[in-house]
Amino acid sequence: MSDITLELSKSFEIFGVTVSEIEIKEPRASDYLELGEPRIFARTPDGSFYAIEDIGVVKQYLSRCISKKDSAGKEMPSQGLIAMMALADVRRAREALIGFFSDVAPAT
Repeated sequence: MSDITLELSKSFEIFGVTVSEIEIKEPRASDYLELGEPRIFARTPDGSFYAIEDIGVVKQYLSRCISKKDSAGKEMPSQGLIAMMALADVRRAREALIGFFSDVAPAT
């Protein structure tokens, strides 16, 4: 899977730049080895599995993977971008991030 461009439902201005889309970069091996899984898998009494998201880990991944360049081509701080995003857009970014892990989920 490659990086994802996410069009925002609500644009915003930060550092003099109007942001209407962001890029979500695919996590790298170094990110995974440092942060681990963004979800915890649990088993029900009948033996099936379900996932519980670890929002703290998801936040750290988003901080590393959300990307936007300003008009000079310089990378903007992801924390500032996340802070300004609408709730719906952050949720869509979270879903896109989890999608990177769903595509390579281990066999059960």
